Parts: sequence; C-alpha cells; structure tokens
Amino acid sequence: MLGARWVQKEILAKDSTIDLRVYAIWFNMYPGDRRSRWNPKRISDPRVMHYWDEKKIVGRWLADQQIVDYPDEVLWDAYLLFGPEASWNETPRTLNTWGRPVYPDRKRLAASLKELLGLI
Repeated sequence: MLGARWVQKEILAKDSTIDLRVYAIWFNMYPGDRRSRWNPKRISDPRVMHYWDEKKIVGRWLADQQIVDYPDEVLWDAYLLFGPEASWNETPRTLNTWGRPVYPDRKRLAASLKELLGLI
C-alpha cells in the first residue's frame, strides 16, 4: 500500500494533465490485504482503474507469460510501464520497464516515466 500512496502523491497528484492510465490490480497476498480492508481511495485519481482479483489471475498470468524476468508463481507489488505504442493482444508488447516492489523501486519508476513522457 505504501507504493500506491507514493504513486498517488508523487506522480498523479503533481500533474493532472499527464496523459496517463493506471490499472491497479489488487489481491490478497498477506492477511492484512483482505478485501474488507482494501481502500481504493489510496489512489483516488480519475485516471486509475481499480480491480480486485481474488484468485490472483492477473498476477499468475503475468508471471506465466514471462513478460518480465520473475521466478515466482504470482507477480505482485510490481509496476509495468508501457508507452503509447503498446499493444495488448494475446500478450502485452513493448514493455518500457518494470520493477518491484513499487515503493523501494520508486526512483526508477519516476525516472522511467519522465523519460517516457519526454520530461527529461
């Protein structure tokens, strides 16, 4: 949740004009992650689409597709950054960068996003 709060405060809230879409996919990895404790307002920006994935289908699918070099069964607490040319057919194409966990990797996420948006 720390990564989500950081994205809201340091990326989304700082510039509401950036043409950006965020897909936040939430699921339970620890006991405190259960849906009854989930607050989608942690990222309240209108550019964010929230999804609750009880069965971890997306995290398992991303790990299975080998889009990123991740050895575990479920990809979680991660970001995947795609540019405007990205296409999502059977598998996502043209991944710009990815990282995990989000909060510890926040500097690389911010730098990659600035570069992608032409702000560097």
